[in-house]
This record gives sequence, C-alpha cells and structure tokens, in this order.
Amino acid sequence: MKKLALVIAVVFIAAFFVTPVTASDFSAGGQYRFEAVSVDNPRDTDTGVEKETYFDQRMRVAFSWKVNDNVSAQLRGDFAEFRWGDGYRPEAGGDTLMVDRAWVKINQGPLTLTVGQQGGDWGLGTLWSDQFQGIQADFAFNPVTLKLLYVKESEGGTDGNVLTDEGDNDDTDTYGASLLYACDAFSGGLSFATTKNGATNDTKTGYSLHVVAPLSDMFTLSGAGEIFSGDDGEGIDYAGTQLHAALDATFSDTIKGGVTVIWANDVDSNESQLTSIADDAVFKPLDYDGALAYNNGNFGGNTGIFDVSGAGYGVTAIVGDLQINVTEAVTLWAKLGYAEPNEDHNLNSKVYAVANIDYAWMPAVTLSGGVGYVAPDYDDTTNDDALIGATVQLSVSF
Repeated sequence: MKKLALVIAVVFIAAFFVTPVTASDFSAGGQYRFEAVSVDNPRDTDTGVEKETYFDQRMRVAFSWKVNDNVSAQLRGDFAEFRWGDGYRPEAGGDTLMVDRAWVKINQGPLTLTVGQQGGDWGLGTLWSDQFQGIQADFAFNPVTLKLLYVKESEGGTDGNVLTDEGDNDDTDTYGASLLYACDAFSGGLSFATTKNGATNDTKTGYSLHVVAPLSDMFTLSGAGEIFSGDDGEGIDYAGTQLHAALDATFSDTIKGGVTVIWANDVDSNESQLTSIADDAVFKPLDYDGALAYNNGNFGGNTGIFDVSGAGYGVTAIVGDLQINVTEAVTLWAKLGYAEPNEDHNLNSKVYAVANIDYAWMPAVTLSGGVGYVAPDYDDTTNDDALIGATVQLSVSF
C-alpha cells in the first residue's frame, strides 16, 4: 500500500541519519487542576440541559527522557480527570486515564523525526491541529524547512478488523506536507493536509498559506488563508474559503493588545462548509487566555467561528483583545467580538465578551477566574437569551 511505503521510507531515512552517542537525563513534572464551573446555555440542544454547575479536576503527569544528544522521549497522561461526584473509583475509561503523549524523537543533522502519540498544528492552527498517533518528519535546511506528516486516524474501520483494508474495514489516514521559510523580516509557509476514510470515501483536503511579520518592536502582523475541498462519499461536496489576520501590539511592559479580523465565504446549498481538516483548538480568538486557556470557554467555537451560523453561511467577524499585567502576580485578559453570517439567515449576529484573571498566589500556585458572554440576535422566535459561562480554577505546577 502507498501509505505503508511512505511510512517505511520515512523510517529508513531516519535510520540513515542517526548515529548513537551516550548520555541520559530523566525529568518529571506535571500539574494539578481543580475547577468550579457554571454554564447557562438556553439553546443547548445536545444534552437538553440549559444550566450546568459542577466541580472537576485533573492530575497531569509527564515523564521525559533525554537518552542522548540524538534521542529523546516523553510519556504524558491525564489521571483522574472527572467531575466530582462520580465516586472514589469512577468507571474505567477516558475519565480516569488519558495518555496524550507517548513519543520518541530522533534528530541528526537536518532531520527531526517524531514517532508515536503526539500533538501538532499547521497553518497557524487553522488548517490542521490535532493530538494524534503517527509520524512527523522535519527536514531543516535553513532558511527552509520541509515537514511531512502521517496520521493513523483509525485501523480496520468501524468493525475494527485489522486483517483487511477492504470495504467497511478500510482505514482512515491523514497525510500532510508543509514548506516553511523564515528570515529576519518574516516567517511563513504553504501547507497541505488531507484525510480519507477508506470505508466511506469521505475525503477532506485543505491548503493553507500563512505569514508572521514583525513590523516593529511594537507591532506584529500575522495571518492565514485556507481553501478546502472534498466530499463525504455520499454526494455532498465539502467547500470552504477563509482568511484571518491579526495585528498584535506591545504597548508597554504591562499592556498588550490586538485586533483580529476573520472572514469566510459561504457555500452553496448543496455543499457542506469545511473550516479545518482537524481542529484541536489551537486557533481560539474567543476563549480564555492565561492559565484558563485551552480549557473552558471556547465561546467562539474555535475554527467554528468561520461558520458562525453552523449552516454554511460563512462569517465576517472582528475581535479585539487586551492584556494588562496589573502587578507581577496579577494579569487581566479581556476580549470583545462581533460576528455575523455573510448571507441572510435566521441568525443575524453574535456579540462576544470574554474576561479572565490570573493571580500567582505563591510559586507554582495560580488562582484564576473567568466569565464569558455570548448574545445572539435571531430573526424569528428563537431564544435570544445570552449564553453565560463562568469558572474558577486552582492550578498547581510541579
């Protein structure tokens, strides 16, 4: 199979480049996190529960090895991640232990090869971002870097039959390539990713062009654009064209801010709008920052912000953000956003407001709090009440 040949080729390239040396270092660390969360969502159609209030926790532990100058490894897991009240021994499964990193990294000369369970993102996170099982191979030839990607999404289809790749037992795989360039004036690159479910012929393909350019000591401009295509194997085509640009500013040692403009084209009625190949919340213009980032909130739906209606009508949006280091121990973040579909739709617009605070209580201990508000405007009698989410968090790093 072509995919097997690609994997074997990458591994043989790695073996060619690597030479052994001796040395060994081991380190361990992690984080404990406790939260009190309250969410009032008057349009929760998934669970039927409009308001949720609960406590939850997570114990994250990471073990890292530097085997020698060429080889390193990491094992990281989230232990006892569940809502309080599930009992002293919750049912075994994803709520009790989730290993999200289990990889080895081999580097020699221009090659860096990472094999195993890992995480990654391309195109500023708007083309593809995921925690995955697979292989990444980076070839650095300054100022150009070539990155290759293989991801095993599923083996043996829905039936789990790994003995054949035929029919319903075919696999789902992701492939990608990225060509990056960096110099003193800017960095950027062109990226490609595609994923195919062999059992259903569901195929998603995307291309991304991104750039990051420091304009001065104060301002940095960044942006990315993506084009998506494919089909679901049942007659529905995927389509999507989107852009975002951000201007970030460092006004002083204590104040930072920025503005992000987001746009996506609407798709035809017989198409499904695609906003990413895989979305692991790397691009999050409307979410908490600081210690609460990549956790609670997600008020803008991450790359879902490119389809604010959820019905393929695209979006035009703007988000402003501000960060204030009040003291060495206290940092404030705030975001204000407005988004509306590009075509006439029952949803006219959404207004977003997000604010959170970190307090470094003592070394390794942080207290955080955040509030998010999303106010929609509908044409019909759909409930216009705002979604309100709030969280308080204690985090301890070790």
